[in-house]
Amino acid sequence: MTTLTKTKRIRARLLSAAVLALTLSSCSGMGRTVIEVEMNDGSWRMNPTELGDEEVTFKFANTGSQAHQPVVILTSLPADELPVVDGSVHLANIHIFWPGEGDFADWPPEDWTEDMLQVIEPGQTVEATPRKAGEGNPGLGTYVVFCYLPGHYERGEFGVFQLKDGTS
Repeated sequence: MTTLTKTKRIRARLLSAAVLALTLSSCSGMGRTVIEVEMNDGSWRMNPTELGDEEVTFKFANTGSQAHQPVVILTSLPADELPVVDGSVHLANIHIFWPGEGDFADWPPEDWTEDMLQVIEPGQTVEATPRKAGEGNPGLGTYVVFCYLPGHYERGEFGVFQLKDGTS
């Protein structure tokens, strides 16, 4: 075998190994989508807004000049018609998906403390991964991401995304 043939074989094996490595690395991230939430004063933008039944990670980026306190809920209500009490969205009988998953018949719950909901300061970016969507609750449906701080939701600080069967 000539040196040229050996070199071609080595290159072919290296190329195959590189393709295999790229394929495996892309497969390991399958099923997870990063939902980017840009939180500004008076408006929030989200991307993507529609995805399949998959695991999600939130990337909250506060580009505004004020602190924000994001909450993610699963709801059948229109995003701009959530119940408000004392300037904040009233979370009784609403399924909270993030920061801590659960349903509360009464709001606030007896063990409520203000630090249960994370405050994100101006210029700060926080990544958060709730448990896998679609395995029991919350699953498919419409989610509203909004600021819980008094008056912020009413100023338009919210966004919507949907988890749909078969969408990716």
